[in-house]
Amino acid sequence: MIRNRIFIGLSCLALLTLTACSQQQDQPLAPYVPTPDNSVIKPSTVSSGNRPDTSASTASVSKDVTAKVEYVGNPFSDKPAYARNVWDMQLFDNKIYIGHGNSSNSEPAPNAGPIPIVYYDLDTRKFVKPKVTTYNNAKQSKKIMKQAADEEQIDLYKVLNGSIYIPGHDASGENWDFGNFYKLEKDGWKKYRNIPNAIHVYDMAYYQGKLFAAISSDGAEVLRSDDGGKSWKSIGYTSEGARAYTFFTLQNKLYAAGMFYLDNKNTRQTSLLTVNERLEVTSTKVDTAAWLPGGQNKRPCGLS
Repeated sequence: MIRNRIFIGLSCLALLTLTACSQQQDQPLAPYVPTPDNSVIKPSTVSSGNRPDTSASTASVSKDVTAKVEYVGNPFSDKPAYARNVWDMQLFDNKIYIGHGNSSNSEPAPNAGPIPIVYYDLDTRKFVKPKVTTYNNAKQSKKIMKQAADEEQIDLYKVLNGSIYIPGHDASGENWDFGNFYKLEKDGWKKYRNIPNAIHVYDMAYYQGKLFAAISSDGAEVLRSDDGGKSWKSIGYTSEGARAYTFFTLQNKLYAAGMFYLDNKNTRQTSLLTVNERLEVTSTKVDTAAWLPGGQNKRPCGLS
């Protein structure tokens, strides 16, 4: 078994491991936390106690670790160079699941699917591509075994309530009536094609015993499942853009974000779809230019 290793995904090239060193690590950046009763999230509402100590006493010392780098392999050699980019690595059950592919319609390597699910087994030190159980329609009337997920790109793996999922980033060769998600069941990976009108499924979340999906449909839509993903219903939209990109939680609330626009006079505030512990849905305004680094830049910034 490999222990105390850092795995590094190199764009278009390979996977490497780096033996973890014992030097002091940088402290992670603490998130800005809104005050409970403030409808507008601003960095100024956060006490300094929520921020990391950046004094010299906590600074880590850089070391040359070249000698500790180990080549692991290139499991995506059958894809064009750009589609070999490692978009995500997720540890689950002593396996590292690796996302790759390309969902863009433009060069380089446009629409690179179907994309196999790939993991690196830390016990055997081998790459594995498990098969996917799929069905010929949303009602799951006929089972089919496939060598890859029906996606142009595997962008994200999510561990939710003890299970690992793949949001269906961009369905490959399928219509837009439904979007996909994938779940590792006891008998292997299973595809679910039942998220209504989901052109893209960008993120998933588990909150208060429910599953949530952030999608692109006719807008930046959020859906909820009360039965573990068997059925879905819309709970609303974020205010900006055509795509709901990501979920995050703060102070026991679930937030869904679409596009964050920086320094745009018409969209200085962006609204996040917000779900509280009673599953009530509201909107929370974000002072975008103040909340995100680089707020003076005049360009759209998508969270993914």
